[in-house]
Amino acid sequence: IMSKREAPWRTTLGTSKLGIGVLLRRLMILGLRLTCLIMSLVPLLLRTISVIVFRFCTGLAPQSQEEGA
Repeated sequence: IMSKREAPWRTTLGTSKLGIGVLLRRLMILGLRLTCLIMSLVPLLLRTISVIVFRFCTGLAPQSQEEGA
């Protein structure tokens, strides 16, 4: 009786372990792809941010001078 009850549990555990392994592999692949995308986008983001900050600073400088004058 015990052996019959144990058999299905063992099979379900085995399949769940395999499923978890597949999910982990897929997550790892997705993570690697995301990191690659982020790494490729970082320089572009830094450039755009620096340009925006530079424009913002240069735009504020004359305005503050005009207000002061």
